[in-house]
Amino acid sequence: AVHFKREVPKGSSCARCGKPLAGVPRLLPYEARKLNKTKRSVSRIYGGHLCPNCLKTALKQTARTLSVA
Repeated sequence: AVHFKREVPKGSSCARCGKPLAGVPRLLPYEARKLNKTKRSVSRIYGGHLCPNCLKTALKQTARTLSVA
């Protein structure tokens, strides 16, 4: 019998800088569905989309634009 090794999906990366995100598992969708909600992504705003450094700069920019206006 021939067995094929299943490919591991590409890890998620930051939307701004492109760095790989820590704390987000590299799983197929059906495997991710079986996980708890807390284990699927990072529990902060934009968790799973932005890395902490990019989030920090984005929050600073929005705070500065709000304080000027």
